[in-house]
Amino acid sequence: MPSTDKQKDLSHRHRSFKGCWTCKKRRVQCDEMRPACRKCSDRGLTCEGYEIRLRWGAGIASRGKFSGAEKPVKESITPRAKRRWDMRDKGDRYSSGDGDGQPVLVSQPLVEGIVATA
Repeated sequence: MPSTDKQKDLSHRHRSFKGCWTCKKRRVQCDEMRPACRKCSDRGLTCEGYEIRLRWGAGIASRGKFSGAEKPVKESITPRAKRRWDMRDKGDRYSSGDGDGQPVLVSQPLVEGIVATA
């Protein structure tokens, strides 16, 4: 397939990853001049700078599956997943049930009957 002039132009275009926030917001290529970029200066815009911006998540689940949830995660899960949570809360089927958190040996390992063969 022959390449067109447009494809050549796009492949050689410099992509700015560290552009100012104003250029990022406007979705234009920033020239990354400091302290204010030339694109903002030429248009008479306030260059918002290059510093890292921190955005704090709000609520109990600001990312992922429960984003936007206002209830605690345990109350907003599906019934099927709730059964899994309930099983986890009760302890798994291999525990002794006394709640001390110590592992319980169910049976002796059968190592004696194993014979190495070549």
